[in-house]
Amino acid sequence: MSKVLVAYATKSGSVDEIAQRIGATIAGSGASVDVVASALGVYYDPHPPHAPPHLHSAGFVLGAVRFILEIMDRAGGGRGFTSSAVRWLIDMNFLHYAILMFAICSAVLIVVSLFTPAPERGKLAGLTFATVGQKLDVTETAPRTPYKPAAETAAEHRWNVVFSALLLATVVGLWIYFR
Repeated sequence: MSKVLVAYATKSGSVDEIAQRIGATIAGSGASVDVVASALGVYYDPHPPHAPPHLHSAGFVLGAVRFILEIMDRAGGGRGFTSSAVRWLIDMNFLHYAILMFAICSAVLIVVSLFTPAPERGKLAGLTFATVGQKLDVTETAPRTPYKPAAETAAEHRWNVVFSALLLATVVGLWIYFR
């Protein structure tokens, strides 16, 4: 494997570029779990616990296919494939490939979540906004008063929206600046 990576490194450019390409290959499925699964789990009924492994499997396959095709293409002198679909996949910017992987992995997560049974509601009580008021199915060890978080005020909601927009603008600005 190290011979393959050394051959890939000598033909593809700087070490930074290689690290970015490999990072982008991993980023799509990881970001999908962080963003989509968190949003589904916090704001809606949580996804089944076996959805992320399917998502990561899809991300692994997509990343491995691109990596192997790039190595085979470089071994063929840069034009090892004539298929337009394979050329499109190989010649695509690695950041755009990460976005494509994010979209595909998010779709896999949503589809698996829709077609598999959800966990029991008693095990999820209090873990999401949708289940805050429900009783958690646990065994009490010591008596204590139930805790219910305070509702979000209008001012807190506005600040959350402002900071979310600021974060989004920062990410988009950095992406545009460094593309």
